[in-house]
Amino acid sequence: MMLLFFLGFNIGTGSVNWVYLAEVTVDKAAGFCAFAQFGMGLVYTLTMEFMIHSKLQAHGTFLLFGAINLAGFFFYLFFVKETRGLSDKQKKSLYNTSQQDINLISGLEMSAQNQKTISDAHLTGSDMLDE
Repeated sequence: MMLLFFLGFNIGTGSVNWVYLAEVTVDKAAGFCAFAQFGMGLVYTLTMEFMIHSKLQAHGTFLLFGAINLAGFFFYLFFVKETRGLSDKQKKSLYNTSQQDINLISGLEMSAQNQKTISDAHLTGSDMLDE
C-alpha cells in the first residue's frame, strides 16, 4: 500500500509541482510556492504517525493520502494549463491577470536582454584587446 502511494505520488503531483513551479512562476512567487510545497510535506510528515495510530490505521491513512493525490490529479487535469510550445514570457503570464504583472515580466526580460547585450559587447571588447 505504501509503495503504491509513493509510486503514484512521484509519478504525478510529487514531481510535476517542482517542474511546473519553475516554468510558470515569476521569481517572487517561486519562493512562496516552494514554501507551500515544503509546508505540505511537513503536514504529511507531522500527521502521519498520529493518523496511523488513530482509527484510520495504516490502510486508512494511505487511502486518505491516495484520495488527496487523486484529487490533485484531477486538479492538474482540469485547471493546470499546458506550457508546451509557449515562450518563457507566455509561460510566466499564464496566470497573471493584471497588466502590472505582465509589465513587470516584460521589464525583467528586457533587463535580461540588456544584460546579455552588455556582456556580449564586453566579450567583443576584450577580444579586441587580445589581438
